[in-house]
Amino acid sequence: MTTRTTTLLVSALALAGLSGPARARAQQSDSSDQSPSGAEVPATEGSEPARGSDSEPDSGSGTDSGSDSDSDSDSGSDSDSDSDSDSDSDSDSGADSSADSGSSADADDEDAEEEEPFRVGDEVVTGQAEEIFHTGGSAHEISEETLERLDYDDPNSILVAVPGVYVRQEDGFGLRPNIGIRGANAERSRRVTLMEDGVLLGPAPYSAPAAYYFPLVTRMTGVDVFMGAAAIPYGPHTVGGAIDFHDRPIPTRHEGGLDLALGSTWYGRFHAHYGDSNEWGGFLVEAVHLRTDGIRQLDFVAGDSTTGFDRTDIVARGELHGDLTADIYHRFEFTVGLGLERSNETYVGLTDADLRANPWRRYGATGTDRMDWWRTRVMARYELLSDPVDLVVTAYRHDFDRAWQRLDGFVDGTSLADVIANPTSGRNAFYYDVLTGVEPATTGGQALLRVLNHRVFVSQGVQARVRVRAQTDELRHTIEVGLRLHYDEIARHHTGVGLFIDGSALVSDHQGERQLTLNRAQSIAFSPYVAYQVRFRGLTVTPGLRLEAIRGEFFDMMSGLFQITEQAQLLPGLGVTYEVLPDVAAFAGVHQGYSPVAPGQPDGTRPELSWNYEIGGRYGRVDSPTHGQVAFFLSDYQNITGECSGAGGCPEALVDRMFNGDRATILGIEAEGSHTFVVDETRIPLRANYTYTYTRFATAFVSDSPQFGTVSVGDHLPYIPEHQLTAGAGVEWRMLRANAQALYVSPMRDVASVGPILAGEGTDEQFYLDLMASVEVFPGIRLYVRGENLTNSAPIVSRRPYGARTGRPLLVQGGLEASF
Repeated sequence: MTTRTTTLLVSALALAGLSGPARARAQQSDSSDQSPSGAEVPATEGSEPARGSDSEPDSGSGTDSGSDSDSDSDSGSDSDSDSDSDSDSDSDSGADSSADSGSSADADDEDAEEEEPFRVGDEVVTGQAEEIFHTGGSAHEISEETLERLDYDDPNSILVAVPGVYVRQEDGFGLRPNIGIRGANAERSRRVTLMEDGVLLGPAPYSAPAAYYFPLVTRMTGVDVFMGAAAIPYGPHTVGGAIDFHDRPIPTRHEGGLDLALGSTWYGRFHAHYGDSNEWGGFLVEAVHLRTDGIRQLDFVAGDSTTGFDRTDIVARGELHGDLTADIYHRFEFTVGLGLERSNETYVGLTDADLRANPWRRYGATGTDRMDWWRTRVMARYELLSDPVDLVVTAYRHDFDRAWQRLDGFVDGTSLADVIANPTSGRNAFYYDVLTGVEPATTGGQALLRVLNHRVFVSQGVQARVRVRAQTDELRHTIEVGLRLHYDEIARHHTGVGLFIDGSALVSDHQGERQLTLNRAQSIAFSPYVAYQVRFRGLTVTPGLRLEAIRGEFFDMMSGLFQITEQAQLLPGLGVTYEVLPDVAAFAGVHQGYSPVAPGQPDGTRPELSWNYEIGGRYGRVDSPTHGQVAFFLSDYQNITGECSGAGGCPEALVDRMFNGDRATILGIEAEGSHTFVVDETRIPLRANYTYTYTRFATAFVSDSPQFGTVSVGDHLPYIPEHQLTAGAGVEWRMLRANAQALYVSPMRDVASVGPILAGEGTDEQFYLDLMASVEVFPGIRLYVRGENLTNSAPIVSRRPYGARTGRPLLVQGGLEASF
């Protein structure tokens, strides 16, 4: 199959105002932590705070204003807004900030900004705030301070605090999140571009975009969420948005920390890091281990007695850099990482009746279900920073090996999803009794089918970005050219065995191992882009263009089928921002959204394409005590796609197959605001965000996709809540801190439909209340206690993959945190 789609430049690309939030990765430290020579570094145009940056702003497509390695030419040098500084002025800057990186202060202020020197370790956030304020699009930055307020291990709990982001819970701990942005399909986060330090982190983002790997957010010091036009630089998936997780950067001096925690379900956490630097380089080592016995109880023990998991992440980083005072600054960084997981997780949920009787029950037939994986990571990055040209080059490779043994259905093809959804109708009643061990199977076809899905992934590539700045009279220009050459592959080897339940044991049906799937797919993608930004006083205009050129191959060793897929797509757009008043800005953008076709799809499968529009306004800089933003978005899909996976309840024969959904419309409103009251020594941070989303299919069709099915014009899309609200509040006084977060999510449909959500065809309303309190008992030593889901609610949060399931129960943990 060959698919070639090329779109003319009829609108321009708002490449996030050319970027997401600028994250100058210089570390904040004591005022004595100047450059190694003790000299001051003038904040000339394009200069970089000491330590350079820890990550590129994007995965091969660059932007003008959000580089992790550059400071904006118009803002002078600016430090990371996620500073560890305890000053009141910064404590709220960047915290919960939602904004985009764009440009910097007005031309009238440029000379003053360029004359302002900065000392290594000083806190310079003015340029960062100006970039965010003037950006022509939406992006959201979650600072390290915000992450530490509730210190979540579950990425779902972090990301729902961003307007426009939805999650579909599955295991209660966020091991394999299902994340959607602005209505994009949330299943396995396959329509979101996921990055770690600006590098694609998915096991195979082009060949198999389902995110079965996700980093431990416990070790992250910041998260950037890019939406709409702001996600274009980060491709390949730009229909909804992109998420970039920021690793802990190498410190400017010796620095370390230790976090030990213990809690309910025998939850345990160990987190340690240490780093040091001198005048020519530095290093950082970090290790995290999480474990729990799990939140669900098996009917009987057929395998491991727990339903929990063990996860480990180890990261080591080193760098060499040149003279911090030189006109041309060089920096080389090398990172290696190892990740491990063993989780006794299953795809099988419960019937509604069983869940209402005991929401934490788990059928004993799933007692041998287990996921095992390991992942290695290698990254090398070179940076050359000067005035007026900057260069960043990154090479990377990830290897990921996973084996998931799990109950998948019955040998004769009877669907677990159908049996659990209708356990009392017809023949389903007997199969339900077999599943729960009430009745023995009477034929071989009634035996349970346990599959072992073994997949091996490779993801590697090189990406580069060059940025040039210039000024003519009152016009300031920035042009950026970049590219990414990426290769990834997946090898699938799925087998199955039949099992009978014998008392409290699972025994073989003696029919041997069945070969279910044996194939291999690979993709090579070339992604160049060019972006141009021009500023005149309060007006910023950002056109740009990105190309995704992809060649995929698929070989099915069982059928002998070999396919080649070729795609080429131009992605244009335009972003505009105007400063109406000193603290009020209006912005608008339009861009084309895109998600490519994975290799091995049937003829006629088309990429996901949309035109995305956005208009909004913002008040205040992110370093101000008060700031907020309101945005209206509209996504007009020419073709919305669905993709089958085990996580969506698809049978083995349809796993990884894509389906056309034709035309659809998704629109909504995002609003957020934050304010920090300061009374004497007491700080009271408040924040809230709300998202309203409306979805509608504009084409009628019939699909084999379980979540599409028979679709009529006007049907709403599944697993997108109409209303979502998050609110947070805290009190911080001297050595005491207490922070709370509340989340409300309206019911979601399980399948495409219209009208009231019928019983058994959707989720429940969800409300969660979380709280963390801590006290500093000695300088640098803090004791804390955290409670999650304090109301102990147990709503149905999903009916995927097979049956209803709840999220997390009431969980309480206590711990000790030390820093030095």
